[in-house]
Amino acid sequence: MQSVPISHSSGGVAVVEEWAALSPPTMPHSSADGAPDDPSHVGSAPRRSARCPAHLVDTFPPPLRGVRTLHAVWESAATRFGGRPFLGSREKLADGGLGGYKWTTYAEAAALRSDIASGLLHAGVLPGPGHHHVAVMGRNSPEWCLMEAACHAISVCTVPIYEGVGAQALRFILKDADLQAIACSQEGAKVLLDSQLPPSVKLLVMLEGPDPTDAWPEAGNRGLRILSLDSLARVGRSSPHPHRSHPPKPSDLATIVYTSGTTGEPKGVMHTHASLIANSAGTWNLRPNTENDVYLSYLPLAHIFERVVHINLAIKGTAIGFYSGEALRLFEDMLELKPTILASVPRVLSRMHSSIVAAIDHSARPAQLLFRAAYEFGRHQLLRGQAARPPPGTPRPIMAAFQDLVMQRLREKFGGRLRFITCGSAPLREDVAEFLRVTLCPALCQGYGTTEAGCTVALAEPYDGLNGHVGPPVPCCEVKLASRPDLGYMTTDRPYPRGEILVRGPSVFKGYYKQEGMTREVLQADGWLRTRDIGEWIEGGRLRVIDRIGALFKLSRGEYVSPEVLEAAYLRAPAVMQCFVAGDPAHRHPVAVVVPNLAELEKIVADVELDGRADDGGPQSGRRRLEELIEDPRVLQALMDQMIEEGERAGLRKFEQIRGLAIVLHPFNVSSGVLTPTFKLRREAARRMFASEIERAYSWAAAADAANGSARKQQQEHGQRRQVATFEDADDDGV
Repeated sequence: MQSVPISHSSGGVAVVEEWAALSPPTMPHSSADGAPDDPSHVGSAPRRSARCPAHLVDTFPPPLRGVRTLHAVWESAATRFGGRPFLGSREKLADGGLGGYKWTTYAEAAALRSDIASGLLHAGVLPGPGHHHVAVMGRNSPEWCLMEAACHAISVCTVPIYEGVGAQALRFILKDADLQAIACSQEGAKVLLDSQLPPSVKLLVMLEGPDPTDAWPEAGNRGLRILSLDSLARVGRSSPHPHRSHPPKPSDLATIVYTSGTTGEPKGVMHTHASLIANSAGTWNLRPNTENDVYLSYLPLAHIFERVVHINLAIKGTAIGFYSGEALRLFEDMLELKPTILASVPRVLSRMHSSIVAAIDHSARPAQLLFRAAYEFGRHQLLRGQAARPPPGTPRPIMAAFQDLVMQRLREKFGGRLRFITCGSAPLREDVAEFLRVTLCPALCQGYGTTEAGCTVALAEPYDGLNGHVGPPVPCCEVKLASRPDLGYMTTDRPYPRGEILVRGPSVFKGYYKQEGMTREVLQADGWLRTRDIGEWIEGGRLRVIDRIGALFKLSRGEYVSPEVLEAAYLRAPAVMQCFVAGDPAHRHPVAVVVPNLAELEKIVADVELDGRADDGGPQSGRRRLEELIEDPRVLQALMDQMIEEGERAGLRKFEQIRGLAIVLHPFNVSSGVLTPTFKLRREAARRMFASEIERAYSWAAAADAANGSARKQQQEHGQRRQVATFEDADDDGV
């Protein structure tokens, strides 16, 4: 492939028009610079999107070329889509229930944003990039978005904080972020007032509810003013302040995102307006939303993923409906909103998968047969790259119409209109991805990104028939792999070059706030960002993420093991819902802590109980409690056999396979500190929390090994006795 010069382009708009017109199926997914006949170079050569190989995109196509700040996104959208619905939330009914969605239009939202910005200035918030920042802490809501947009209107950098952030992390952020004001929920205010607020914070803004009046008398003692968002807007509306004299520049700091961190203290990732616009522009045509689409927002806005998705939505006039705030009601919200676009994570998509499977399992036999026929046809179409749905009203072949008819009843469980889903944060099981693409939405695309890279680095094509990868680089980034011989990953590996993923482009972050040393560790002088993720290039220039450098551990014989690779394999076992693999240099093999799929575990338990009746010579007196059975060696062995079988299918080596297991019934969650707010596993926290389970797993493994060793010894002795008897019989026969 011809070498392409490396350059960033402020004139990337023309390039966007070029790559938008290209037909992905007729071209490679990514292009590489360098000589293709040099294997060592091909593996490490930078790769770009084949849609746009000549330049890295950093702004939107015409007529939006001048939209270079997040404030300008709102201004442009209000002008072009003024009367269309923008921000929606469910009405709270008098009986405490929830009604339908109530909408604020683009024009109304822009006006309210201006009122709040003016109110902030009246309340003493200092405008401009040279002053302190404003934190926003709360669940996703129209008010969250309005508050951030108001800050951007007066060039104030925002600091999003996860609502469920731990006390230690919260104290660190409050101390580190140089805040002048905080917007939060009522619950968040209680947490903040119990914390050590820095003296620089002079204002708390309640995102919901009326003025707090005398609810917190201690606030006055601290010189802290508390206002509701409504009252702030009223002040700004009644006495307009010229906030338009403080618009941000593209180079101004837009946000500091404190990474939730799987280890150590949070780090403040600094992004300018320009870097976030670049990432949004880079995925302009990869996320095919329009003003006729509806999006359900439930992934935390404190995470960069959801924030950049919102930029993509607003710039195209898409309606954004917010979930009701309760994870257990998410599917109910989907039924009410009927979204067409969804950004999700594996945990939620796995719940959707389980819901569909349960519906099929409980259907009548004829319905199951119809489903299987429709599924096989859909799967065949998917693998051939022919799963795209035509526009409504288009005549369809009989089998395609049959598949739609069968699957539509399942799709209705989630509103019935989903046409595009992106999945990030962690790898989605290949079988789950394929199942959902056939049954729910064929345009389910997995992507890869990091907070430091500005969000999306790679994104699969919507109707790619191959699962298990994150697609080629997006047009705002170039990606290369760097060999890690210490870990056994080399760009000269065959058939797939492997190494640490490095990213460069206009969407890469400015650095860590107040952490120049840490910035230099990950951001090289030539602009390449070290992600600490391990990837490999597969067919068509697609990227597959296979490991995380910090997660590796060493076993007693010196072998390095990647727990994430093991967990990805074991999660395919029917009885495994969540899995944490641990190991250390004191042991020869890893062990696992597993949260089971209860329905599948009950099948194992039933088998064990049947075995128990046979072993005990009679029926057992009643069913033992599940909590007791999860420590039954036969249950543990049956579950581990399932997992090892999946490990063998995934090509795990013998020393990588677990030899011990502990089952816990309570799922890993954010509130316990085991998962980050984006549902990534905090390994050190998990190791601490499950220390006794890990020890129990190793003890069970040792006992099982001892029992197996004793059984083998008995078999050997029995074999020797039989051999001696045979010799004696032979001698007798010979005499």
